[in-house]
Amino acid sequence: MKQQSDPRTKTPRRTFLKVTGITATGAALVGQSLIQNQLLSAEDEKPSQPGKKRFKKAVKLSMVRGDMTVTEKFQLVKSLGFDGIEVKTSKKLLVDEVIEAKENTGLPIHGILNSEHWKMPISHADNKIFSYIIHSLESSLRDAKACGATSVLLVPGIVNKNTSYGKAYHRVQEGIRKLLPLAKELGIQILLENVWNNFLLSPVELARFIDELESDLVGSYFDIGNVVRFSWPELEKQYPPAG
Repeated sequence: MKQQSDPRTKTPRRTFLKVTGITATGAALVGQSLIQNQLLSAEDEKPSQPGKKRFKKAVKLSMVRGDMTVTEKFQLVKSLGFDGIEVKTSKKLLVDEVIEAKENTGLPIHGILNSEHWKMPISHADNKIFSYIIHSLESSLRDAKACGATSVLLVPGIVNKNTSYGKAYHRVQEGIRKLLPLAKELGIQILLENVWNNFLLSPVELARFIDELESDLVGSYFDIGNVVRFSWPELEKQYPPAG
């Protein structure tokens, strides 16, 4: 689970690669589900304290399979030792159900995942689709606030035969800027995840993209599984960057 600092406390954007959340899909199972470990922030750079966890682990609710109620799924995740849960809200999964499960189990909801940003990407050129996904993401920000979460995960657009790289770059920034006033009002972070969307392919480029938005409320999840398409994450510890 990604720990979030108070959004009112400024952190230099250039340090986002150090404070980014790390998402890994592991081989462990919850029933028939894969486990997603979402690991932490700048606090982890400090020396470990006795009895204090260095990392917190969370699982995505949709990864917990089986004929169970939402509360039962929350309880299972908690009983297995996880520290939090990420939820994809939709018309089928109401916010009230999620809040009830949280209150019944005491398991924190650390983040909200928008359910429509893949099929209707924020990079889309059609103004009707663009407006629709902005509205949907605003609902996700409000859901996050209602659930006591600190962030909304966003796939930052898709580059394909219909959307060029340059157009996606400007369109996605346009969309995020429209979302920032509400994100600031609610105190919710917008976190971009590196996925196989043919966009923002390097850490340098992603850092620049975030810097240009000039908001400490925009950050990143780093998925060490997804990055394997473009890099060799297992070598980073063995061969650290120069300097």
